[in-house]
Amino acid sequence: MPTSSGMAKAATMTCWDLYWNSYNWAELPGYPNPGSLWHQPKTYYSSDFGGMKMYSYSYLANCGGYARHRIYYKSAGDYYKHHDYEVAADHWQAVKKGSVHRYRKVSYDGTSGDTRNGKYTG
Repeated sequence: MPTSSGMAKAATMTCWDLYWNSYNWAELPGYPNPGSLWHQPKTYYSSDFGGMKMYSYSYLANCGGYARHRIYYKSAGDYYKHHDYEVAADHWQAVKKGSVHRYRKVSYDGTSGDTRNGKYTG
């Protein structure tokens, strides 16, 4: 179940799993050592995937280090924070946000060996 209220779940999935079956972006950790690949902070914009979208779907698994998960929507030229949560080590979070067509973005802070996966729909 997506944890849209902000809570993160203890890791029951492996660090190489992707939460969303179809996706616009996916970043997996190094194999076989999840700590072998450092992901830089990164932002994905709905404008890179066809413009305004109704929903943002995002998954972040923190396999070690610091991980912050943020989702924004754009209104009147400015982005507003829709979700902001620090995912603890060995936890994961899947979030679905939105209800109207807007420009959206999903931002991840870099950490060691995390998994990122998401899409825009609508």
